[in-house]
Amino acid sequence: MIYALFRPVAGIVTTGVHIWDAHGSEPATTLYSNVGTHLPIPADADPTNYRLANGMRCERIEPLHAFRIGFEDGDRIGIDLHFTGVHPPHVTGGEPVEGVALASWWGDERKGHFDQPMRVTGELRLWGETLTVDCCSIRDRSWSIRSEQGDDWPPMGYAYATLGGDAGFNTMSRAMGSDSEDDQSVVAGYMVQAGTIATLMRGRRLVFERQDGRPKHIRIELEDTLGRRMTAQGECFNSLAFLGNTTTLLWWSLTRWTLDDGTVIWGEDGESWWPAATWTAFRRQLAASQQARDE
Repeated sequence: MIYALFRPVAGIVTTGVHIWDAHGSEPATTLYSNVGTHLPIPADADPTNYRLANGMRCERIEPLHAFRIGFEDGDRIGIDLHFTGVHPPHVTGGEPVEGVALASWWGDERKGHFDQPMRVTGELRLWGETLTVDCCSIRDRSWSIRSEQGDDWPPMGYAYATLGGDAGFNTMSRAMGSDSEDDQSVVAGYMVQAGTIATLMRGRRLVFERQDGRPKHIRIELEDTLGRRMTAQGECFNSLAFLGNTTTLLWWSLTRWTLDDGTVIWGEDGESWWPAATWTAFRRQLAASQQARDE
């Protein structure tokens, strides 16, 4: 994971570079972790074209289509990745999903967000081993206020699968109304079938099994504005506990998605808890429920 949070009013950037596998789920036990919290924003930088003091860099090659990301930390790690969009960005704005306007859950302070399925090629050098990268991923970008205070939010899901430009999906989901942490309404996203991308109209994110509280098995049910439907069964193979903006805990998991037609696509599942103490409360609730069943 390569993450950059620009705070232009304060003149600083918060960054995160995390490489992990199934043997570690927090920064102290990952393969590599590097966090910067108060890096100065260079005078000539913007969020799509910069070089930071900690070795992170982003080169804009073609706006909204191609860019290059790198990171260096001596002999420990070197990253050089080229991202190319396989579809234009899908903008999350005020469009209704299931008749629910985005502002009703996103908040007026959330000024913009888009997701873009990407092809990624390049190289990762980690602890003396060099790995060739050739895969699909997603570009996830927001610009808005990032408050460190406020009311508790229901947990939010973020899942994606990208198979080139041919198939895949992206979802934002949230517990709405009578929903629960494990049964959420999809409130934004897109679907790709036969190379055609369309906005989601409705859907669910359902967590069927958790391991130490974090998602293990998930099902995504979707319908888009073209009337097409898709179901994806997800199995999480590893997870990272990531503090996104110092107050939000995210479980970020490599996920193998199996579509209803048998197509297998690798992607990720994210589950965010804001503030992080809501995750602690949820895990305590799970532990109490398990203890009651065991008695």
